[in-house]
Amino acid sequence: MLTMTAVATTLVACQPKDVTITKPGDANVNSKNTGANSTELNKLLSVAIERQIEPLYLLKAILNPQYAQSQGLELTTDANTQVTTLSAVNGLKKIDTPAYSSEYAVRYEIQALVKDANDHLTLLILKNKATEFIQTAGYIKTGKKDKSGKEILTNISSKAATEFISIKLTQTPGVYSVEVARSEETNSAADKKNSIMSAIVSTIEWDGSIAALDNDIPMKLKALKVDRIGYKNASLKYDQITTADPILVKVGTCLSATGSVTLGVKIVDKKADKMTPVKFNNTVVNLNDSSIEIGLFESVAKDCATRPVVDLTRML
Repeated sequence: MLTMTAVATTLVACQPKDVTITKPGDANVNSKNTGANSTELNKLLSVAIERQIEPLYLLKAILNPQYAQSQGLELTTDANTQVTTLSAVNGLKKIDTPAYSSEYAVRYEIQALVKDANDHLTLLILKNKATEFIQTAGYIKTGKKDKSGKEILTNISSKAATEFISIKLTQTPGVYSVEVARSEETNSAADKKNSIMSAIVSTIEWDGSIAALDNDIPMKLKALKVDRIGYKNASLKYDQITTADPILVKVGTCLSATGSVTLGVKIVDKKADKMTPVKFNNTVVNLNDSSIEIGLFESVAKDCATRPVVDLTRML
């Protein structure tokens, strides 16, 4: 195991590898919204929004070893393959409070990390090993006990079979594309077993430096598609995504996002002619310190000191 400083120095020299990555979001999945009402879709969307923001947390942990250490993460390099991996110390990052708990098993191989002559990032590609699942779990403590005296918990778990994350400098200076493609299996008492495939594309405004990651990072959602197949089938797909102002993301003790985005689904009017303006059924998502409001639906963020990176209990 290399020291954190040595790992950071080694990473600068990493170049893209000749790898073939199958992104789960690339598959054409035909799913219907059977078994999913608006509340269920909003729960699914809330977690997808957090998956959109998660790469900024991983980015800062990789570029800033001190931040990684403060978050219970570490960078290690395999002596034989020279592949560097970001993972949770002891394999699992845990949060436990009287009301809830979470488990976050971070384990990403760095497939590519490229910097320019000024030590600013131009490309980062992360992927989990095919043989190592990235697992996440959330537990709500009900305060009740069963007949044996054991505490009753409401929980949900996720096991990512495939995950791909890319952060790449675009042709516009100071603007990066952020892509997430994830295939996972979820399980809970209420929703049973489901397969979820997500494909999310965003942009961030950032100069590529480590120091700038301490500032608010402006982020705009560009594309989002989520398909859930299993006990509850559902599909999220939008024809138009608009953001008047970027969502501001703070990567610190916790992830905090504030802003608004409008997700539009095209209204199909078979009687309309070609000159008729296209209309959209819009869903407005408001974020305030990562608490999410979608119309009358509300998903409150946990306190920053004990906030999971991805809070699966939003699905419960």
